[in-house]
Amino acid sequence: MTAQILGRSPNQAVIGSEVDKSFPNADGTYQTAEGSKIAQGSDKVLVTVAGRDGLAPGMPFKIAIESCFTLGEELSPEETLKQLMTSEGYSAMCAQAGVSNDALTQSAVCGLLSTLNEASDNVILAPLDRANGKKVTSREFGEILLKIRDFVSKTPTDKTLKAPSATEMSKAFSKLNSPKLIDHLGEDLGVVIESTAEQEAELCELIANALHLDYPERNDTLLCAVGYGRNQVVPAIATAKVVACVVTENGPEMIYSLESDDPAVNGIPTRVTFPAQDSILQAEVHGVSREFAQEVVEVAVEGAEQVFSAKGKDLENYRSGLANIVNDWMEERTANFLRVFGAMGETAAAQTAELMVRMQELTAAMGDTQATCGGPVEVATITKCNGIRWHRRYDS
Repeated sequence: MTAQILGRSPNQAVIGSEVDKSFPNADGTYQTAEGSKIAQGSDKVLVTVAGRDGLAPGMPFKIAIESCFTLGEELSPEETLKQLMTSEGYSAMCAQAGVSNDALTQSAVCGLLSTLNEASDNVILAPLDRANGKKVTSREFGEILLKIRDFVSKTPTDKTLKAPSATEMSKAFSKLNSPKLIDHLGEDLGVVIESTAEQEAELCELIANALHLDYPERNDTLLCAVGYGRNQVVPAIATAKVVACVVTENGPEMIYSLESDDPAVNGIPTRVTFPAQDSILQAEVHGVSREFAQEVVEVAVEGAEQVFSAKGKDLENYRSGLANIVNDWMEERTANFLRVFGAMGETAAAQTAELMVRMQELTAAMGDTQATCGGPVEVATITKCNGIRWHRRYDS
């Protein structure tokens, strides 16, 4: 879990993040270590990292971001993230650090079968319930492949993702060694899979087609950049969702989406966003979290159906009308917060960012699971005139 905040107003940009990183243990508990999650991407741009720390062992994104940084180069937040996604960016840093192409491509499939299984309501791995101890026969594996094929064919593609061709990725997966793709998935599941050459080829094809599907959730890396480019007079925010890096015959290629939030383009002067854990932050800014608001609407609809026997078009009209009322209330609450935030100076904006990160941390600590966010909080503001100003910094 990560508690982070990014904000922008006509006056400045602000960024805040706690520094604790969590690592799962085999028994389901977590251990934590401290390390900054904010990196400098350009002269007046800072970047946060949430989710997986890196796409290959020992190569966190923070290192790659700052390795791409060139003093005096005033890139915009969007340009900063685009630079990282090129073959001269993250993957080149991996090569310099001694991370092999195999290791980089192996990391693309980590956890993917579990993601597929969860998205299919545990249908895909159901045949493993009948597995003989720790061994999966080729017949049982054939059942799994059949279920993967069926699920992949019915799941829409995430059209926001830029991805290399499935054919090129399939070739890359077929060339994996130490371990082979089939053995990698077996290790992820804690089983030994017996398979035929045809099944292994099909698995490569299915995994290549599954990487850029639209899942309800999965363990992606989220990079958020905020600040000013050379020609920007008001700050912007850019967000990159990174799924994987696959080394094909054409070289290393990232599977990612990139979204820019530039007030000069969309006309929205002030914005606050929470890249990672955001329940308490949403509640403070919007009044309630969007998840809770949706639950309230559904409870009210269920009540109307049971008490008043509402159904059909009347019930749908009631649902949409109630949802609009709740959304209008949340928008009004949000507008009030943004109006105040947009008028703040640097010190007040930094204090607000730190408080909201701490509130999310407190929520995690009071939850029914072990808190995996916490530690010192880093906060910085960025202005066009003065550039980056650190209000709290981990290494100081």
